[in-house]
Amino acid sequence: MIPAALPTWMPPLLALLLAAAVSALIAGLQARHRLGPLDLPGPRSSHQRPVPRTGGLGIVVIGLAGIAALALARAWPTPWLLTLPALALVALVGLLDDARPRPALPRLLAHLLAALLLSGSLLVGAEGLRAAPWLALASVLAIAWSINLHNFMDGIDGLLAMQAIWYGGAYAIALGLAGEYGAALFAALVAAAAAGFLPFNFPRARVFLGDGASGFIGAAAAWLLLFAAVHAILPLPLSLVLMSAFLVDSGATLAYRLLRGERVWQAHRSHLYQLLVQAGASHARVSLGYLAWNLLVALPALLLGLTMAPERQWLLAVAVLAAAAGLWLLLRIALSRRLASKVADGPVA
Repeated sequence: MIPAALPTWMPPLLALLLAAAVSALIAGLQARHRLGPLDLPGPRSSHQRPVPRTGGLGIVVIGLAGIAALALARAWPTPWLLTLPALALVALVGLLDDARPRPALPRLLAHLLAALLLSGSLLVGAEGLRAAPWLALASVLAIAWSINLHNFMDGIDGLLAMQAIWYGGAYAIALGLAGEYGAALFAALVAAAAAGFLPFNFPRARVFLGDGASGFIGAAAAWLLLFAAVHAILPLPLSLVLMSAFLVDSGATLAYRLLRGERVWQAHRSHLYQLLVQAGASHARVSLGYLAWNLLVALPALLLGLTMAPERQWLLAVAVLAAAAGLWLLLRIALSRRLASKVADGPVA
């Protein structure tokens, strides 16, 4: 006997399973047949043979198709004519860069345009926006930074895909509990697509995410953070706790390079996760270390923060970020000494 109607939870579950399957299929085909642009081993590479660069294309396809479907169902919570083109632009610029590296300035301008569209989709009509125009500027800069931050943090097997699952799952739960089902389903779709991709990128990469997918994840994460903050669903300090691992590694590394007078827009291998690999740790061990921070530090702090008053949430966020920065500094000092001794003894493998 055919039921009159499916349970309300079944269509979203089927959508998530389909998202994971499509993402896995795209990554699997690229891994098997070496489709698309190949990442050739080089001086800054952590791999020894050519690897397809655009294995994360399925995450982009699922994310954009999810927004389009939600918009058609009138379930997308912001003006989709701003959100969808913005995320598509970020992905397109990244995919073009995967095919052939482009100059930094046009890429940055495209990111700023996409950030402006995403910020507009979130802040049009937001309470207090006219009284605080700096909020719009801050959100544009934050989104553009997030796009590039996640691109820079996509350097070893499994790291960014795990982070996308972490972000997507956390925001899906928070937004779903608050009744924002469209945004929650989008977050869950990104997490499911990242989960479908992960087996082809971890523990040893047969495909890479690529700049298209990493930029898309960064833009989506920033949009989710700001959406949750604007609608008072997940306060900003708790989102900073949620993203603390990547925020501290990227932010502290940027500050370190600025202090040294380095050209921060140029590619490098000086993030903590890269130094750990250079010192001999496996990609799997390092990626699991970041996951351990999320589960053992960020998650308990996040749950504790939900019970706190707003001012105490900021104190909690500062404490978590300070702890992460302290750990970053201690590990960096130890790794610098270890790498210096390896160089003194002979070439680093």
